[in-house]
Amino acid sequence: MSEAWNLQALRAQVKIRLPDTSDRLVQVINSLGRSRGIFEYHKCLARDAFTAFNVENDPHGLKFAERIFGCKDDDGVVHNAGLISEANLIACVAITCNSYDSFGQLLNAVVVPVPLTGNFYIHNVRDALPAGKLRDRLNDALTSEWFGYTHAFMNMVKYYQLIVHNVDLTHR
Repeated sequence: MSEAWNLQALRAQVKIRLPDTSDRLVQVINSLGRSRGIFEYHKCLARDAFTAFNVENDPHGLKFAERIFGCKDDDGVVHNAGLISEANLIACVAITCNSYDSFGQLLNAVVVPVPLTGNFYIHNVRDALPAGKLRDRLNDALTSEWFGYTHAFMNMVKYYQLIVHNVDLTHR
C-alpha cells in the first residue's frame, strides 16, 4: 500500500452508505488523519533533539563525545536531548499502535459482515473479516516482527516508565 487514502472520499462514502453511524465513523476517519500529523510532529522533534551535535554544528563530533563521556555536560544538553528524543519516539510508537485499533474500529463498521460489539482490538477485527486480500494484508501486518516489537515495546513503556519523584532535602 504505497498510495495515500483519499480521506475526503472515504468520509463521503461513509455518509452515504452508513448514515446512522456516519458521525462516529467520520470522527474515526478524522482521528486517523490527525494521527499521521501527530506522528510526523513527534518524529521531527525526536530527530531534531540532537541538532546541536549534527555535522554542521559539531563537524568532528568532539562536542558530543565530550558530553556523552561525561567530561562536560554541566548544562545538561545531552541529557535533555536524550529525554526529548525518548519522549517523542515513545509518542511515535504509541500513536502507531493506537492507530491500528482506530483502523479496526473503522473496518469493523465498514467491512465486517456482522460488526463486533463491546471492547475489541484490531486482532478481533481481523478474525471477523471475510477471507480475502484485506484480511490477508492485515494479517501480514499484525503477525510481522515489527508489529510484535512495537506492541511489546509499548507494554514495557507502560510498566517501566514510571514517574518517580525524588525529594532533595538539601535545598529546603
